[in-house]
Amino acid sequence: MAQAGTVAIVTAHSNWLDLKREFLELLEQSEATRAATLAHLEMEAPQRAAELRRLLATAASEFLEAPAWTRVAPIAVTAIAPPVRIGPWLIKEELGRGGMGTVYRAERDDGSFAQTVAVKLIRSELASEDLRRRFDSERRILASLDHPNVARLLDAGTTADGAPYLVLEYVAGEPIDRYCDAQAMTIEQRLTLLRQVCGAVRVAHQRLILHRDIKTANVLVDARGVPKLLDFGIAKLLAPDMQQTDMTLVGFARPLTPEWSSPEQLRGEPLSTASDVYSLGVLLFVLLTGRRPHLYTSTSPEAFAAAIESARPVALRAAASDNTPPGVLSGRLRGDIERLVHKALAPDLRERYPTVAALDADIERLLTGRPIEAHARSLAYRFRKLLLRQRVASAAVVLASLGLVSATLFSLRQASIAEQERQRAERRFADVRRIANVVLFDLNDTLANISGTLAVRQLLVENALRYLDDMARDSGREPELLEELAAAYERIAEVQGMPSWPSQGRSGNALVSLNHALDLHRRAGTVTSRVAEARVLSNLGSVLAARGESGAALNTQRQAETVLQSIRTNLRSADWWLQLARVQVAAGDATWELGNFAGATRQYQRALDAVRDGQARYANSSVMERQVGVIEQRLGDAAAMSRDWPEARRHHAASLSADEALLLRDPTSLELQRDLGTDLSRVGAVAFMLGEHREALAAHQRALALRTRLTLSDPTDARAQDDEAESYLHSAQALAALGQVSEARDAATHAADGWRELVKRDPDNARMRVSLANALAVLGRCEVSAGQRTAALSHIAEARRIRVQLAADHPDFSMDPDGLLALDAVAQAIRAGRAPPGDLRILDPWEN
Repeated sequence: MAQAGTVAIVTAHSNWLDLKREFLELLEQSEATRAATLAHLEMEAPQRAAELRRLLATAASEFLEAPAWTRVAPIAVTAIAPPVRIGPWLIKEELGRGGMGTVYRAERDDGSFAQTVAVKLIRSELASEDLRRRFDSERRILASLDHPNVARLLDAGTTADGAPYLVLEYVAGEPIDRYCDAQAMTIEQRLTLLRQVCGAVRVAHQRLILHRDIKTANVLVDARGVPKLLDFGIAKLLAPDMQQTDMTLVGFARPLTPEWSSPEQLRGEPLSTASDVYSLGVLLFVLLTGRRPHLYTSTSPEAFAAAIESARPVALRAAASDNTPPGVLSGRLRGDIERLVHKALAPDLRERYPTVAALDADIERLLTGRPIEAHARSLAYRFRKLLLRQRVASAAVVLASLGLVSATLFSLRQASIAEQERQRAERRFADVRRIANVVLFDLNDTLANISGTLAVRQLLVENALRYLDDMARDSGREPELLEELAAAYERIAEVQGMPSWPSQGRSGNALVSLNHALDLHRRAGTVTSRVAEARVLSNLGSVLAARGESGAALNTQRQAETVLQSIRTNLRSADWWLQLARVQVAAGDATWELGNFAGATRQYQRALDAVRDGQARYANSSVMERQVGVIEQRLGDAAAMSRDWPEARRHHAASLSADEALLLRDPTSLELQRDLGTDLSRVGAVAFMLGEHREALAAHQRALALRTRLTLSDPTDARAQDDEAESYLHSAQALAALGQVSEARDAATHAADGWRELVKRDPDNARMRVSLANALAVLGRCEVSAGQRTAALSHIAEARRIRVQLAADHPDFSMDPDGLLALDAVAQAIRAGRAPPGDLRILDPWEN
């Protein structure tokens, strides 16, 4: 029997997995629902209900003190008994445990070279789906960061029993506060050391990552005096090409360290870069005083937040009076340094430093004796700071030159006015920048996976764009801002007309925005901006291909791969392999559009090899699994072009199976729903070409139902309308082949109407135009079968005009060379009163 206040040990429980599942479900419920569930369970299984109540009580009372994973999954943890091998790593000793797993010191033991590392592991039997997602997120975060003050990710994988692990740089150091005290560092030295930590956090923010758990235990300083930021286990991902995972749990189950967390984090509200600023403020307070800024009497996150908001700013001298850190003179903990700390710790976001860059800049001003932002500006303050910086000037000389002093005061007054204007402009710039980032990253990314929000996203990005254009002109060469602006233009392009995203279907506007992004990434000139440059080039190529500029599209994809290959030694990670695969798929698509199907197949196979390499070298992820499904789909298309129907069916079935499994894990994902619709469309197309018309119709009807739901949820989404029109067209062909002419004509009419609207919206989109021509051709054949020869001739003639004009506008856009001949033969037969040649299966789903 577990004692009160201890974690119940239930490892031996025969139904532990069921109990664990029920416990996690109860955590998600409201208090009223949870009480009703437990009351019902007590009547059926009183012992299990009692165990669940004990677990809930333990979690409620100890959540803020115990590590997160022992609270969410409270079971006995058996440590690995050294020596145990994980890949080439020999476990030597346990270093510690936390919310994400157990960390061990390990050494390389494969004879290649000597290396000591830290291995972070979660045991397979403890790994809930949520914990695995968080663990995978930490891997992806670390893989995207490359900074001397961030502990590097060296390797990752999965053990033989399915437990994921990370291999990290081993930091043989001590927490930053202990290091500062042991070295008896002065205030200036402590501030200088903290600036290095700020640099690491700034890099994370540039990658759109919030750390959310900055504290002394997560900042170790090595023997060289270099601080290292550790443990991104509960960080929040904001980057566009990463899987965003919300780490904030419901109720009291929020993984955080309350004494170091901002008020908004404690309340479970949306976070921004200012949340990490607050934690850095706590860290600075500890380094200067030896204690944290607030003392708490409750363990409730809400109580923590309320205490912070109601408390008066703590005087640094008073806080340090009982235990002044070695090297710190408490008498100096006043004035500007106190104002700076209080601004970093401001409960109100409007009064806090908005970014780490702003905090770091003020620390630099403090260290160099210049006026700081945290101080209310006045002429006397600025004059005093000037005199302090110019101490070598003789007081006698100053007093003897009253006229010069008067002139100086006048000049300072004018300079003060100019400085106020400059600071006002800088604050406005920072405010606009912060708002634009919230709109384009936090809000836009949240809305992107909610159906029916494209119009709202359009409104957001159009308003933000007006400000971003001004900022881009004034940004100079600050890499951080340039990368933010570039990423913003990428978001705008997605909304405007990216073929692979829900969009307005305006490819010309998307090209303009992507070229803005490309220019800004190139001006930034960092390693990460080079990766982004490759991504933007690939997206440019995809838009060009959709517009029928296939040659330019292929050249652009080759440029993207060249950029990636140029940095493979600097930044070779799972995401690098994934980006390489995406570029190679896009290059295959462009090669396909040029009519080189064998070359496209080779590109798709290269892409598959790249993903497989990434999976073998790094931990697998749902993003990689989805990319495998995309490539299987392309390989199936290539096999269909070679009329190898069994091979085409095998690839499309593999893609369908993979996407169905992914959708079970994430049933609300709009992208996975779209992938499933594409899989069903391809499966139906193969069945149709094999003469299995009923099977084909069943697959197309299922795809149509799925795609229609997506279109109805957001009628402005051009991509969803394109997908829906395709399903109508394929259904029309299958219905016609089954002799259901009236239904086939209705379906073909829906397809033609849908593409006609899309072409009107984006007349330069070659793919939409050829799709409209195909729909009109099928509709014409249906009209012939219905006895409507005049209408049939009209549709056939329009289809022919579209193809002729398209060939003139885009000579390198690949179209079926027999398409015009087939249309002419149909028209001639109709005019002669004969049945058109062939049957209603006149369109190959893989031919334009």
